[in-house]
Amino acid sequence: MERMAATTKTLTRPEHGSDLDTLEAWWFEFLEALDELGIEPGDDFKVKTTVALEHHDDSIFEAPRSGSQRDRILKLAVERGHVGITSDEVSDELGIPIQSARPRVKELRDGKWLHETSKRRRSNADATVPVLIATQKGFNALGKAAPRRLKPLPRKAAA
Repeated sequence: MERMAATTKTLTRPEHGSDLDTLEAWWFEFLEALDELGIEPGDDFKVKTTVALEHHDDSIFEAPRSGSQRDRILKLAVERGHVGITSDEVSDELGIPIQSARPRVKELRDGKWLHETSKRRRSNADATVPVLIATQKGFNALGKAAPRRLKPLPRKAAA
């Protein structure tokens, strides 16, 4: 018979790029929470999120309209593949004002058309900003096949 716990624990996921001490502390907090909930090693469990999207408009989950800023941004991300895009690059390459590019990129990310990677690049304001890539959903919306990841080159033996 399946055992279901009615207890909940609240944890906050660390930011991408957090230092190892922060990640290690979070991992131990996570394992401790599992122990407190009675989840044993090897047990399956479900995670429920309480994260609310800031958008009140479900249109972010619909494919971008042809010719719209979101459509143009998604096409650029698909074209770039694993190289990805930043909001500044979108603004520069597509001629979309940065004040419009940032919210459109966020909408595409929140709608799961783009994925924020752990990679960072310098922005026009010399800040470090996240690089986003098109998701499988993004590629599918444009009728494109997602590129396959290249296998890393074998390491040379130390001489």
